[in-house]
Amino acid sequence: MGGSHVERRRFLETALGTLVAAGFLPSGVSSAVAAEQGGDNANGQPFDRARLEDMARKLAESSYDPVPEIPESQLPEMKRRTYKAIGYRPDRALWADRARAFRARFFHPGLYYRQPVSLYEVVDGTARPIPFDKADYSYPNDELKQQVGENIGHAGVHLFHHLNWQRDVVSFLGATYFRAVGQTMQYGISARGIAIDTTDIGSEEFPRFTDFWLERPGENQQHVRVHALMDGESVTGAYSFDIWPGATTEVNVDALIFPRRELSRVGIAPLTSMYAYGENDYVGRRIYRSEAHDSDGVQVHRGNGEWIWRPLTNPHDPRVSSFVDENPRGFGLCQRDRAFDHYQDPGANYEDRPNLWIEPGEAWGKGAVELVELPTSQETLDNIIAYWKPDSPLKPGEGHRFTYRQRWGSRPPVPGPSGARVVATRLGRGGKPGGRNSGTKFVIDFAGGDLPMLAPDRHPTAVVKTSRGETYNQHVFRIEKTGNWRVEFDMKADGDEDVDLRCFLSLDGAALSETWLYRWNPVRWDESRS
Repeated sequence: MGGSHVERRRFLETALGTLVAAGFLPSGVSSAVAAEQGGDNANGQPFDRARLEDMARKLAESSYDPVPEIPESQLPEMKRRTYKAIGYRPDRALWADRARAFRARFFHPGLYYRQPVSLYEVVDGTARPIPFDKADYSYPNDELKQQVGENIGHAGVHLFHHLNWQRDVVSFLGATYFRAVGQTMQYGISARGIAIDTTDIGSEEFPRFTDFWLERPGENQQHVRVHALMDGESVTGAYSFDIWPGATTEVNVDALIFPRRELSRVGIAPLTSMYAYGENDYVGRRIYRSEAHDSDGVQVHRGNGEWIWRPLTNPHDPRVSSFVDENPRGFGLCQRDRAFDHYQDPGANYEDRPNLWIEPGEAWGKGAVELVELPTSQETLDNIIAYWKPDSPLKPGEGHRFTYRQRWGSRPPVPGPSGARVVATRLGRGGKPGGRNSGTKFVIDFAGGDLPMLAPDRHPTAVVKTSRGETYNQHVFRIEKTGNWRVEFDMKADGDEDVDLRCFLSLDGAALSETWLYRWNPVRWDESRS
């Protein structure tokens, strides 16, 4: 799968870590919760959303005390294959002995996930720890099982739905990362609780969900609620997730954030994905597949109702794009290309990767959807990040609430644009085939909306704008074999400065399509095709 979510911050073991490893603190109890509840909750403690918020608020008033990694004496280093061979036994799953629509299994610590999380089950307002027990896990060999300590804690949790007990529908593992699936049951893109200093390359912070509370669902309940406490060097937070699995899995998120310092570069509802290459890149890679990506574009539904589509790229240097807005209606990273023959990878199944769409739950005010594209030479590393960046910094001493809905699945965002959508973006040499013309040719295909209703004598025009340079040889025509409308134009620009392009279809002064955006560097493009 594309996207290896590796925590980049490693901490030294503290005195608390020694106590945990030695078994002097009950398994499943973090230092933050122990401090809040007096260190004794083995018999259960009251829990509700208000208590979680109070816990996060008080935690922000203290200095950051990171959860230590499990020492190697209790958890040996292991390779990926060995780690993936460790599984939680299905018969030991939480709620497996009850008539419930959900079951929970847990992730074993190891590999990149050596900091344990604390887990609790909540029943009738009382939270009890979920202890770590090696008997709950299956190991690839007895030697490894004997090397693992007795009370080391879990690394995360994943949830299963009664429609398919074999495949999980949501997983929380590593930092504040979590993922969900839709109709294709295929993981891909990830979400995070928060992004901090992402554009300060090399200095990004990665807070963690240190504690999870799983509310036991009712017998006929078709959604499950998970709560999480977040802690990090610069921020704490109280999070609640209401999860509704389905062909499009919906997750309602309620996040209350408490900064320890002023946060001016913060990302709300961040999305993390992978884009290695696609049809809009030069195909001089000596590789048999023409595309490899978990997402191929960022879509924004602006507060004024405009729909924007921006194809993703794998840039030569880190690139940040901001789509300024006020009270956005939604944004997301999407995988529009669903054709297997474009990927030719029966193992990765890129054509089945889910979209992830964010719908703000209340007015978010002024800010921007920020897109970060990082260069990568591997399709196993996530290099695409998108999030909402508020105009005003988040200040310490107060809580900042953000609610939003996530939609995970292969279907387009709901509701989608009423106009035509961009279905393909391609770049090539300018001019006609065989010619010696300079410049770069852009080819954009639009489909859907009112385009199929156009009479033969009704011909849309393309509105093309560029931040600099010159466009020429512009043509708009219908492709009979597909029914798509194609816009072609050539582009020239001097210098090494990026060029921002904008295009949409229009008829009688009214827009017929969403707005296509693109950022292009003429020098980098020439280098890639030389």
